Amino acid sequence: MRRALGLVLFLSIGAAGAGVGQMAPPGTGGVAALADLLEQLGANKRVLMIGAHPDDEDTQLLVLLSRGLGAQAAYLSLSRGEGGQNLIGPELGPGLGIIRTEELLAARDLDGARQYFTRAYDFGFSKSAEESFRFWPRDSLLKDVVAVIRRFRPQIIVSVFSGTPADGHGQHQVAGLLARQAFDLLRDSTWGPVKLYRSTRSDSSATTLSLPVGTLDPVVGQSYYQLAMASRSRHRSQDMGQLQRPGPSSTRLALLATRPGLVNATGLFSGVDTTVRGAGDRYAVLIDSARATLNPWRPAAALPYLARALHVLGSADVDQRALLERAVAIAAGIAIDGTTDDGIVTQGQRLQVEVSVWNAGDAAVRVDSLDVRAPPGWTVERLDFGGAAVSPGSVSAQRFVVSVARDAERTQPYFLRRPLTNGGGLYDWTGVPPDVRGLPFDPPPVQARVRLTIAGEPVTLTREVVYRYRDQAIGEVRRPLFVTRDFDVAIAPDEVLWPVDGGGKDPRRFTVTMTNRSRGPATARLAFTPPRGWPPIPAESLAFAREDETKSVTVALVPPAQRVAPGSGVGGADPRGADRAAGPGARRVRAGRVGPRARSVARRRRAGRAAWARLPRPRRSLPLRRHRDRQPRLRDRCRARRQ
Repeated sequence: MRRALGLVLFLSIGAAGAGVGQMAPPGTGGVAALADLLEQLGANKRVLMIGAHPDDEDTQLLVLLSRGLGAQAAYLSLSRGEGGQNLIGPELGPGLGIIRTEELLAARDLDGARQYFTRAYDFGFSKSAEESFRFWPRDSLLKDVVAVIRRFRPQIIVSVFSGTPADGHGQHQVAGLLARQAFDLLRDSTWGPVKLYRSTRSDSSATTLSLPVGTLDPVVGQSYYQLAMASRSRHRSQDMGQLQRPGPSSTRLALLATRPGLVNATGLFSGVDTTVRGAGDRYAVLIDSARATLNPWRPAAALPYLARALHVLGSADVDQRALLERAVAIAAGIAIDGTTDDGIVTQGQRLQVEVSVWNAGDAAVRVDSLDVRAPPGWTVERLDFGGAAVSPGSVSAQRFVVSVARDAERTQPYFLRRPLTNGGGLYDWTGVPPDVRGLPFDPPPVQARVRLTIAGEPVTLTREVVYRYRDQAIGEVRRPLFVTRDFDVAIAPDEVLWPVDGGGKDPRRFTVTMTNRSRGPATARLAFTPPRGWPPIPAESLAFAREDETKSVTVALVPPAQRVAPGSGVGGADPRGADRAAGPGARRVRAGRVGPRARSVARRRRAGRAAWARLPRPRRSLPLRRHRDRQPRLRDRCRARRQ
């Protein structure tokens, strides 16, 4: 069993919340999850919030919308915050972007909203919108914003920023400008947004609508403000921990624009058509009846009304049906699960997969179909067949063999597969399917899909297939599937420096770490490639006795005898031999809700860089922010000046 999921592990930012979903052990979520779903059923209320970075969002409003007003809310962050600070680890740039994406997902687990992005890469602080638009072309980002609006179909857009110099940061101004422009483009369409609001948390004099968030959420037992502060505290890399104080509180908005002809626009949803199109009045009545009969000791009491509502709804509203099918499964006590026997897999590897249906309810359900879905080129073989019915209190399981494609790509977030464009300001989404663009990450590679008949109505449930193992200290641990090569290679440090005017002939040392990802013993020859014109480095032979075994080699790089001109050179290390494939080092960024995300990093580094350098006199270090233990985090003056 593979317990050490050893890609390079970075600092974990803490435990996940209750709503971890696909990475949690099997369960229904109970009456709390059912109550949350019932709040969003029976009406169509959708609000999209637009900001520039992770942690820009108004979490108080998101919590109130999702948990208090029965709305489906989403936050569109133009960037992933790659240019920010990192108070929990060494990652910056794309690595920090992954961490902050996971922090956003951790926050969304608490406030109940969805999460979207554009192609924008956070290049750092800018003084104006004009400066930001040089790296973030207006047309490109507007296209991404409009695509998210078309996908989510909100009736209301909330802009975090005004789009004026009062926002300060140029990227904040861009977010405000694009929100207004997208609204103006789409408000006259039959399905487009009908209201545009702006947050006035930093400009209370412009407030036209104040919404109370100090109200108690009866399901959780905390106020919406307290839940919002817990959500905001998930941005741990940015030192965003907040107190969850009780008592009255409010969030404020200013109405900026409406669709022409809209009347009675005083309340948030006043004048907005929130009916579920094609469902009729009977659907809303059945949902109201399900709410009225909800019993915390017997969730199944609401099942007859939910099943009838599902029949009435039909295929009129895909999103509403997906929510309703989840509610039906929870009320019936049905949970599915999918696990595999390995978490880090290589090309051509065979995996054992088990998919189970747990009926914790008091009535039998019928399994109409149960299958495993994998990427193109992967094969799925069914080993056995379960029964057609799952009786109360029982578990029905079926086993499969999934073979990884021999040309399967390494696990890499879709937005990191190609180099940045436009001077480092945009991700390149070329080749990314339209339904994946703007999502936090790719859909899971392997999923279980079960079609059931519950209370006479068809219900389809899906779940990510994950690797599960037992940690002797903390119990059950779940990890997503990572595809890699037979060998992983990592080089540290990333860069070294030689002076060019004397004293620069001493060697610099690198540590090359190689990990065997194949099942069983393996041998490899590690070949080193110094920069062009530099002395060669002897190859190393390595033997591995088992899977996931790691070995490190320290090598010395000596500059050439002749004078080194200012500039940089690129070197690398490659495993060869034994007919085994090798890939770039894979780093695992442990962050956010549920565990690590993998990203591939190049095996080649700037191994030799020579430059003229004038060292400044020592000065007092500049404290930028503080850790949770209140010790100052110091950064060198150069980085502080650049930021």
